[in-house]
Amino acid sequence: MSFLSKRYYLISGLMYGSGLRVMEAVQLRVQDIDFDYKCIRIWNGKGNKHRVVTLATELIPLLRNQIAQANEYLH
Repeated sequence: MSFLSKRYYLISGLMYGSGLRVMEAVQLRVQDIDFDYKCIRIWNGKGNKHRVVTLATELIPLLRNQIAQANEYLH
């Protein structure tokens, strides 16, 4: 995925590395990410079902950075 711009790398990495669908990736919330257990909880996915997927380890620093940037923007 090195050919992707930095703008789209994280969301495409979540889709590819953790198996998220497009709307699941777009609607992802911070509280659905569990860094300790390296998993993501998906609510009301395809077929209105809940599931847990693994969090790709290489995306953890990128996610933490994105959360920090969002917190700076809000405060």
